[in-house]
Amino acid sequence: MEHFSDSHLLADAQAIADVAGYINQLAIEVPPGVGDGELVDHGAQVYAEDCRSCHGRSADGDEKAMIPRIAGQHYEYLTRQIYDAVDGRRPNFSKAHVRLLARLDRDDIVGLADYLSRLSQPPAPDENVRTATR
Repeated sequence: MEHFSDSHLLADAQAIADVAGYINQLAIEVPPGVGDGELVDHGAQVYAEDCRSCHGRSADGDEKAMIPRIAGQHYEYLTRQIYDAVDGRRPNFSKAHVRLLARLDRDDIVGLADYLSRLSQPPAPDENVRTATR
């Protein structure tokens, strides 16, 4: 997604707002993929110990603090993002966050991603919210 939101492709802040507004109003048609379920309980424990203090009890994040919602994300997406952050392919992650993720072993990551993917989906977009227009 970073490539498509690059300033070279989107002309200004309004263009970015237009794309974000459009994406926000799209219906979620397919439930997120989940793991095999073997490490879900372990993932819940990892989340409680390492992630909950920032991402919140339900992994809903904090929009004002720019902490993303990670509940209900696709299992494969979550695992890829964790590995990409640790491998330096996610430059927007803080060094402290990367160090925290780097401590996780395979079972921690698989369980965490599986646990998060099974949490509730985000609420449907508000019908009264209109996308930004130019």
